[in-house]
Amino acid sequence: MFRLLLIVAIVVTRISSIRAQEKSNLSVNGLKEVVEVFRDEWGINHIYAKNQHDLFFAQGYLAAKDRLFQFEIWRRQATGTVAELLGENLKAY
Repeated sequence: MFRLLLIVAIVVTRISSIRAQEKSNLSVNGLKEVVEVFRDEWGINHIYAKNQHDLFFAQGYLAAKDRLFQFEIWRRQATGTVAELLGENLKAY
């Protein structure tokens, strides 16, 4: 079951990165100035910001947007609550 969820997460991440290549404007609270993000053909973000705060803010925002499921699994591993999500019968990986 864990492997199936992992495969689904990878496929969803890949599809979302392909779709994200479309042009769009987004307003995010917390930015001080305009930030430009270009996503290349492999789904890698290229972030252009006028200050360090906005650069790291955008990097964190995009990482969470692309990998929220992975972050949730890591958080649950750290707190010992993975079984609540995936069940008790999993082997330790």
